[in-house]
Amino acid sequence: MIVYNRTQYKELTPGQYQKEKRRLQIELLKLQEWVIDQDQRIALLFEGRDAAGKGATIRRFIERLMPKSVRMEELGVPSPTQSKKWLKTYEKLLPEPGGIVFFDRSWYSRALIQPTMNYCTEKQYHYFVSKVNEWEESLVDKGLILIKFYLSVSKHSQTLRFRLREASPLKYWKLSENDLEAASEWDLFTFYNEQMFRKTSTGKNPWIAINSDNKMIARLNAMRYVLSQIDYAGKKNLRAKKWTREIPEYRITIDDVFFDNLTKEQYELLFSLQGHTYMMDRIKTAGGIVFKDGKFLFIYKRGMWDLPKGKFKNGESEEETALIEVHEETGLPLEEIKFVERLIPTYYIKTIDGKHLQKKTWWFLMQFTGNPLTELVPALEEDIEECRWVSEDELEYILPAAHERIVYLFDYLKQLPVYRQLMDRQAVPA
Repeated sequence: MIVYNRTQYKELTPGQYQKEKRRLQIELLKLQEWVIDQDQRIALLFEGRDAAGKGATIRRFIERLMPKSVRMEELGVPSPTQSKKWLKTYEKLLPEPGGIVFFDRSWYSRALIQPTMNYCTEKQYHYFVSKVNEWEESLVDKGLILIKFYLSVSKHSQTLRFRLREASPLKYWKLSENDLEAASEWDLFTFYNEQMFRKTSTGKNPWIAINSDNKMIARLNAMRYVLSQIDYAGKKNLRAKKWTREIPEYRITIDDVFFDNLTKEQYELLFSLQGHTYMMDRIKTAGGIVFKDGKFLFIYKRGMWDLPKGKFKNGESEEETALIEVHEETGLPLEEIKFVERLIPTYYIKTIDGKHLQKKTWWFLMQFTGNPLTELVPALEEDIEECRWVSEDELEYILPAAHERIVYLFDYLKQLPVYRQLMDRQAVPA
């Protein structure tokens, strides 16, 4: 996934917006002429929550283009045949040579809104996720230029836009009961969104995530990204204005915890977490990644490799819960475990009797300072069959047999400076 937005934006006046939009639209027209002359094909996908600005962004793309070779596709409610032959349905909507097609929602409805709202079966969802990468790669190999945008909107901005639509005599029709129902499943949508990024953002066809809380800048950034990716006749490399330049300092707040001095890669990982707002029943847990001598402590539970963790108990802090759970599930002495760094939370959503439950786990990096020969004692009453110290080389075999959220957590950990220190067996700074 490529996060093509900035953590902060300079203020953009309507006049600046109009001037920059005109500059970019002139280049888009050159791009379209090249597409027609060279029989190229371009498909631009726009996904995101309701009121993220997908349709409005597309309209700014096409408002100065030649109508004869550009079109916008919005499938709406699919027929039973279309739903059954999902990828074939969209294959018929792809551009002909010399054409550009904009998709206001796309085949990725099968990975986002459909499973969130139970519009598709679990089997259809998993089939789509397992096939779409290969399908897209075959399209690109045949010459299609494919760009996938995800417009990210905060809950506050979405709520405000819903209220404005409801109060507007010209836009009230854009707000439906279905929109409100989908918004009420915010966390479930976020869960499927994260799965989509993880499973369908590839090196050849990555997702391009753009913050759309500022709609004007989101539109310009989407245009600029498209122009930056394609070499067309007469291309003019437009100098970036100050409000489109990348901010060198990456920072973000997740669940009231402020993360500062991030690398670009760390920010991109954290960016995908910011949609969680806990609108469903929650289970709060905490756990630890424990290391010693360049190895990490794993537990084997119910057929999967996992990390020690457990539910909060009355009066316990997140750190205390994590520490106690490591002790109880592995037998390591409490006094020989020390905290090193607070990590990111992970989320797991499951459905029981039609009710969605969200498990949020706060993770902490810990160091075991005791005797390396200390016996590990798996908590059999917790269905833990084995505790094992795992080296960096062994992670290659352990993580594929671990829960996906653990893989995600280690992806984050590997980008921290402290990770390399651990692997080099250097002293961890206090």
